[in-house]
Amino acid sequence: MYTVKEIAKKFNLTPYTVRYYTDLGLVPTVKRDKNNNRLFGEDSFEWFETIIHLKKCGMTINDIKKYVDLCKKGNSTLQERYNYLMKYKNYADEQLKDAKIQAEFMKNKLAIYAKWIEEYTQEKHLC
Repeated sequence: MYTVKEIAKKFNLTPYTVRYYTDLGLVPTVKRDKNNNRLFGEDSFEWFETIIHLKKCGMTINDIKKYVDLCKKGNSTLQERYNYLMKYKNYADEQLKDAKIQAEFMKNKLAIYAKWIEEYTQEKHLC
């Protein structure tokens, strides 16, 4: 079993964030010890990975909570969960497209600067 601190380190989160997620019910596999401390098994890893990725795809905490609640209801919610994920997959695709545009812009800008630096260096050697 893993503690809040260990989970925080493993997933690069703060202990506060780990407790926040569990308090919201985003990690249904969390257990408690006799002192009411949160304990996590390896079955919690997938929940944390899912939360982290869904957040990066733009999903709000409220929507993540709805998604988790749907997961807990079982297979009768498969289509609804699929729809949720598809919505945010499309958002992630847009982010990727934008990132590619930004990377191409930076590549072109760097090429211009490399050319200017080369020209400046050559001019300096002429003096």
